[in-house]
Amino acid sequence: MRPVAAVLCLLALSASGCAKSRSHPTAPQPLGQGTPLGAAGAFLSGNHFVWSALTNEIVGSGDISTLSLVAMHGTTGATRVLDSAAALLPVAPAAGTPVYYEALLLDPTLTGNDSVALRRVSLGGGAPVQLDAIPGLELYAHEISGDGDWLAWGRTIGLFTSDSLVIEATATGARSRIEPGFPILVSPDGSQFLYRTDLLPGMKLRDRVAGTSAPFDLGLPADARLAGMRWDAGGLHALYLLGKGQLHVRHLASGTSEALYSASDSLVSISGTWSPNGARVALWSDVPAVEPAHTVSLHVVDVAAKNGAVVATGSVTASPGFPLLLGAIAFSPDSRRVAYQYADQVFTHDFPVATAAAPGFVSLAGGAALAARSPSEVARLAIARARAVSVRARLSP
Repeated sequence: MRPVAAVLCLLALSASGCAKSRSHPTAPQPLGQGTPLGAAGAFLSGNHFVWSALTNEIVGSGDISTLSLVAMHGTTGATRVLDSAAALLPVAPAAGTPVYYEALLLDPTLTGNDSVALRRVSLGGGAPVQLDAIPGLELYAHEISGDGDWLAWGRTIGLFTSDSLVIEATATGARSRIEPGFPILVSPDGSQFLYRTDLLPGMKLRDRVAGTSAPFDLGLPADARLAGMRWDAGGLHALYLLGKGQLHVRHLASGTSEALYSASDSLVSISGTWSPNGARVALWSDVPAVEPAHTVSLHVVDVAAKNGAVVATGSVTASPGFPLLLGAIAFSPDSRRVAYQYADQVFTHDFPVATAAAPGFVSLAGGAALAARSPSEVARLAIARARAVSVRARLSP
């Protein structure tokens, strides 16, 4: 999901057969934003979250003064620092650890020796491990298989070109390379993955076992806006929007589509987020009010029941002249809660109906104190964050 006034502006830039769907229009104000979790400012606004099944912690980039990799306990709101380096774009397997992310390594001498690294860190303890590094403020795009055995990653060379896409066996570190590109989604067992080449439209499907790649078409309507994908034992499932608020899902294995939900507000496709068990989907709607204010609501959809509701509504202010930076969304590992951001505050919402539970949680404590970064470092981090969010938006399914 995904960054002093000039810095925020930079981050903002970075930043067929269907069943009948039931309509649930946006609830009137004031609905409320939900239950606050932890202190405001713990995470960067417009952040990307991972909610770990191992530790019941939400992991993301810290506030703009540090951008360090931060973990917040999903119940207590207590935070700890996992890596003091500026960190972006965390991803994790179903087990919730390790977390893979991009670390921005800034040269304190200001002599142009900034670099970027691909790292992983275990939430169970231990120092971060560096997997790869490149000079300059480039970008890594990386995805992990659900079983955690296969990591796919690519890196930029300049603004719109990429290096060879790397496939790594996480147990041994053995790597193979294919054509330049960036991964989008990896199958649960890592045998296949979707990727794009040099940020161009269209996707390819890579069969890791057969060693082949081929163009891949989701089969969506021409006017559809892709709103997120899920890959489970039943195959690929693609969310998409028609019009301003008609949410559908296409099941690639059966070649069928279903209407899930109809909203009166304009749903934002890039915010689509699946719950771990696939039972729910959450996404934002954005209704511009008097600029730069926006009324932003969180919609949660029950996939099986094909209905949904607004669970939170609030006002968010955009930097004048720049796109609105929407908050991150993440479901808890047991799919019973959803966490989301309004500005720099994390909120949660609990679902009344229990869903299948994930493995038990282990609570960890600890962490390191951080020193605030210099204005020069903050500016460079903002530029790097802007590029990361911009490229991530291009890659988002």
